[in-house]
Amino acid sequence: MPTTASATTATSSRSSPRSFSTTILFIDDSNDGPVTLVDASKLGKKVKDGKNQKTSKSL
Repeated sequence: MPTTASATTATSSRSSPRSFSTTILFIDDSNDGPVTLVDASKLGKKVKDGKNQKTSKSL
């Protein structure tokens, strides 16, 4: 499983600012145990990159 996950979205400079949410599921069909889902929406560090803002999350 990767140690980091990232998503890049492109929007027109004329459009209004938008908030994007990305969901990534890793499915292991050999797992017979319980499944744990984690809300990571508040995790990470917001970084300004030029005109863009990125949220860096380490898993």
